[in-house]
Amino acid sequence: MAARALTKEDVKRLIADPSVENREDTAAHLGQEFSAGTLRPAEKDLAVGIFEILAKDAAVRVRAALSRTLKASPDIPHSLAVRLAKDVEEVALPLIEVSEVLTDADLIDILKACGPAHQTTVAGRTGLSEAVSAAVIETDNDDAIGTLLANSTARISEASYEQVVGGIEQDDFIAAAMVRRPSLPLSITEKLLRVVSENLKTEIAVRHPLPEETTTDLILRSRDRALIEFTSTSPAADVERFVRELHENGRLTNSLIVRALCMGDIGFFEAALACRAKIALPSARKLIHDPGRLGVKAVHAKAQMPKYLLGTFVHALDVLDDMEYDGGENDRERYTKRLIARMMTFEEDDVAFAGADLEFLLAKLDQLSPAAHA
Repeated sequence: MAARALTKEDVKRLIADPSVENREDTAAHLGQEFSAGTLRPAEKDLAVGIFEILAKDAAVRVRAALSRTLKASPDIPHSLAVRLAKDVEEVALPLIEVSEVLTDADLIDILKACGPAHQTTVAGRTGLSEAVSAAVIETDNDDAIGTLLANSTARISEASYEQVVGGIEQDDFIAAAMVRRPSLPLSITEKLLRVVSENLKTEIAVRHPLPEETTTDLILRSRDRALIEFTSTSPAADVERFVRELHENGRLTNSLIVRALCMGDIGFFEAALACRAKIALPSARKLIHDPGRLGVKAVHAKAQMPKYLLGTFVHALDVLDDMEYDGGENDRERYTKRLIARMMTFEEDDVAFAGADLEFLLAKLDQLSPAAHA
């Protein structure tokens, strides 16, 4: 479609019909033409003059029309962009969200001078610098800070993360947004572990690098995540989903699978082998519990587990078949204690543990409640 040239007639028509509707239509039309780059230099100068007038219009809808049509233009005067960005929400937010004309200094000024909606919109912009992110955190606006943390493109300094961690309370949505950042400094991850709820600790273990011992212990201690324990009623689908997340993030380690089995997390063990072997969970479960143990040997091989762990798996499943809960309190603790104790009595050639795994299991024996020693 051919561009319609801007003429002095447009200005005359605006003067002749100064209604809100005509001013709004003029703002939208000129903004679209300007943003499309179809105006000649002289016309652009004339349009900018009209924009300056419309940006001071008493009617919000006129200024909003101007902002909507100019928001993505890289050619609007800086002073006009700043004026619109500091206007009321209906005018400012569309432009704040995407305008490339606004500088870091402008954004920081908006964060200091404007209200919560302006601050939250700034926090959601693509590619925020560390300086602007720090200014968002300084607002103490939870919505803005949560939006910033959920903004995967925002660059956030370690000092800013420290400031957020210092104000986090358990179950705070800001904590969840922080845990779900694409990456975090190790020092921040370790500090988060001390202040977030148990379910978020498990999510940290899935999403962020941690020492393997810390990761494994966190996952096995979780009570609020989908990880099934021996007496858990969590849906198997939740366990499968959680195991897949661990696998995709490189956290479904041999050590974790062995420890889960020995701690009675049978649902997790089944889902882990099924995931590793790339077979359906019902099929894996049937094979794993095959009385002749040929099934678990087949799943073990297909899952490409180390050969030395096969004996451990077989003997652990044999013990599981022999053990029964007594129906009283601390059943799981008693079960786990007996299972681990019996596992430790097998010949070295039959059951193999890495040194760290053996230390872990022995430590768990010491940690069990006195009632579990009965």
